Amino acid sequence: EYLLQGEHAAATEAIDAALALDGSSATIWSNAGVVHARSGRRDEAERAYLRAVTLQRDHIGALSNLVGFFRAGGNPVRAATYERRLQRAQAQDPFSQFLIGQSRADAGVPADAIAHYRRAIRMLPREPQFHRSLADAYQALGDVTAAERARERASRLEKGQEARRGIREADDLGPG
Repeated sequence: EYLLQGEHAAATEAIDAALALDGSSATIWSNAGVVHARSGRRDEAERAYLRAVTLQRDHIGALSNLVGFFRAGGNPVRAATYERRLQRAQAQDPFSQFLIGQSRADAGVPADAIAHYRRAIRMLPREPQFHRSLADAYQALGDVTAAERARERASRLEKGQEARRGIREADDLGPG
């Protein structure tokens, strides 16, 4: 939020405090890189991004930040190195596959979207939104039967989640 408001000093203080609390978090180090980069401290940004991927080799945010960092810095060779790592990490991450599917659907390529949604579902089969988006992509291709199957699966998963939430909420009430 501080960065969005142009308050770079406050953003730096906040990220330093976060690192003091948990210096082993790849996400915080990646965010520190963003703060440093947007504050014009490129050397510190690079060190922070690299620290993040040292802590978590497949950290998608840090890898993505490194790709952009090296592209912006005119270093396409290093950008390509981290882009390959990013693509491997994304291939193993259901949410990345889902987001890639969404971008392919938005680009008007539903067949590509389906492939990514199906990968996401193989990795995380009980996520209703994956099935709902798969249904939309099938619908865009004109495969009404597959679209309906995916919608039914999404609805069953949502109902199951709601039922489990209801049980937890009832448990939270405690004894009369």
